[in-house]
Amino acid sequence: DRILDAGYELNLYTSAEFSFPELDKTVFARVPKSLLHEGKAPERWRRDRENVDAILSAIERRDASKPFFTFMFFESPHAPYTFPPECALTKPYVADLNYLTMDLHKDIGAIKNSYINACRHLDTQLDRIFVFLREKQLLESTIVIVTGDHGEEFMEKGRWGHHSAYTEEQIRVPLILRLPGVAPAEIDRMTSHLDLPATILPRLGMKTPAEDYSLGVDLLGGPPRADLAVSGWTEVVYVDDAYKAVFPVKSYNMAKREVTTREDAPADKSAFLSSRRDRVGEFLKDLRRFQR
Repeated sequence: DRILDAGYELNLYTSAEFSFPELDKTVFARVPKSLLHEGKAPERWRRDRENVDAILSAIERRDASKPFFTFMFFESPHAPYTFPPECALTKPYVADLNYLTMDLHKDIGAIKNSYINACRHLDTQLDRIFVFLREKQLLESTIVIVTGDHGEEFMEKGRWGHHSAYTEEQIRVPLILRLPGVAPAEIDRMTSHLDLPATILPRLGMKTPAEDYSLGVDLLGGPPRADLAVSGWTEVVYVDDAYKAVFPVKSYNMAKREVTTREDAPADKSAFLSSRRDRVGEFLKDLRRFQR
C-alpha cells in the first residue's frame, strides 16, 4: 500500500502463479492484474530466465522520473529442481524427478545435488540483475532484497522437501538485504520475514511507528528478538532460542501443542509451559493484533 500510494512504477513477475500462494489476494490485492506477469515456458528454469529478461527490459523502459518496484518469484530451486545443462556442477543428480518411481532413501543424495544445481542457476539470474543495476548506475540507489519463502530438507530429520514439519532445515531461509549507504554486515541473531517491513518502510519515508503496522523489528537498529512466529496453512509455531511449540491456527489450545527443542529433539511440554507461560501468552496475543 505504501509503495502504491507513493506512485512507484510496478512490475511483478512469478515463475509459478500469483494465485498460489495467494499473493494476488493478499500483498498484491490492490495491484492491477495487468501488472502481474506469470511465466509460461514449460521448464521452470526457462521461466526464470524469461522473467529476468522482462524485468531488465521493464527497468530499462521505465519512467525515470518515478521510483520503481519490481518483484520476482523464482521457481527453478523448487522441486523438481530444474536447471540447464551448464549449471550441472554437482553430480550425480536426478535429471527427471519422478515422484512415482523414485526411491527416496536411495536417491536423496542425487536429489539434493539437483537442488544445488538449481540454486546455481538461480545465482546466475541474480547475477544478471545485480550486473544490470550496476551498469545502469542504479545499484547505489536501489534497495535489493533476496530471500525465500521456506527452506528445504533432504532427510536430515527424516523428511524431504518442505511444509511437512517445522525443522530447522525447512524453516530457515537466506536473507540478503542491500541498502544504499549501509556498510556490509552480518546479522547472526534470530530474525524473521516480519522484520522486513519494519526495516524497509522507515527508509521509504514511513513516519508511523513500526509497531503500529508490523510485528517485526528493524534489523539495523531494533532490539534483538526474544521469539518469532513461523506459520503454515493450519498451524502457527512459537520459536525462541531453546524451544519450538506448534499450535493449531483455529484453536490456540495449550493442551494441543507439540513441543521440541530448537534443534528439533523431543522436549518436555510441562517444562516448556512452566518457563514460557507468560511469554507464549503475549506471543499469541500479538498474533491477533492485525486480524480482521
